Amino acid sequence: MPPARWAELPEELKQGQLIRCIVALISQGINAQQSMANAVGHAELQEIINCRALELLRRYHEAYISFASSTASNTTTALGSGEVSGRGVGISVGISSTATRDGIADRDGISNRDGISSTAKFDLELERRRLRELMHAVEATILRSVELVNKDTEVIALTERLVRELGGGRITSCKSGKDRTSMAVTAEQARLLHERHAVSEAEANELLDAMRSHGVRWLNMRKNMGALGQYAFNWLQQRLLPEGYRAPKGTFTQIFRSVET
Repeated sequence: MPPARWAELPEELKQGQLIRCIVALISQGINAQQSMANAVGHAELQEIINCRALELLRRYHEAYISFASSTASNTTTALGSGEVSGRGVGISVGISSTATRDGIADRDGISNRDGISSTAKFDLELERRRLRELMHAVEATILRSVELVNKDTEVIALTERLVRELGGGRITSCKSGKDRTSMAVTAEQARLLHERHAVSEAEANELLDAMRSHGVRWLNMRKNMGALGQYAFNWLQQRLLPEGYRAPKGTFTQIFRSVET
C-alpha cells in the first residue's frame, strides 16, 4: 500500500484489526433454463437464496442507519463542547460549519444551541428516509419475485443500487462470467449514465448497444471465444432473455448452443 494511503488508515487497522465482511448472494436467472424452471415451478433454490440475502441486507441496513445516526450524534456532542474545530461536521452531516460559543454556525451564519444546524438534521433525516425507501423497494421486489415466480430484473437493479448506497462492494456474474455477465454489467453502466450523468434514456440505450458491440465486454468475450467470436445466444435464447439483457443485432450466434451457456 502506498505510504500516503497507509497514513490515512485508522490506527486500529494499522495495528492489524480485522474488518468483518457481511456477504449476501442474490440470484436472478435470466436465460432459457430459468424460463423452464419458472414454467414448471422449480425455482425454490433461488427463492431460498434471495430470502436469506434479504434478511442479511435488512440487518446490515439497520446497522448502517444506526451507525450513521450515532456518528452524527457524537460529532454534534463534540462540536457543542468545543472539542472539534470548525472545519466541517463530517460526512454523516455533510455541511461546512464553524464552531461558536453558542453551538454551530452553518454556511449562512445561523447558529444553533443544540450544536448542529437544522439543515444538517434535515439532511441526515432525508438520507435515512431515502435509504429506508430503497430498502423497502428491494424487499417488495424480492418478495414479489418469489410469489409470482418470474424473471424480475428489478431484483438485480435495485440490489445493485442499495449495496452501492450502503458503501458496499459488489460483483455481478453468471456461470461463465462472459455472455449474461456482459449484458448485466452494461445494463448497469447505462442506468448509471442515465441516473447520475444527465444522459437521456434514449441516449443511454444507444450507448448500451455500443458498449455491448464495441466495449470491453465485447473484447472480454472474444478473448474467451476467439477473434471471430460472438455472444453465445442463438435466436431462441435471445428471445427468452429479458428485453434489457438482449445482445444487439449482429453480435450473437445464429446456431443452437447449450441453454446452460
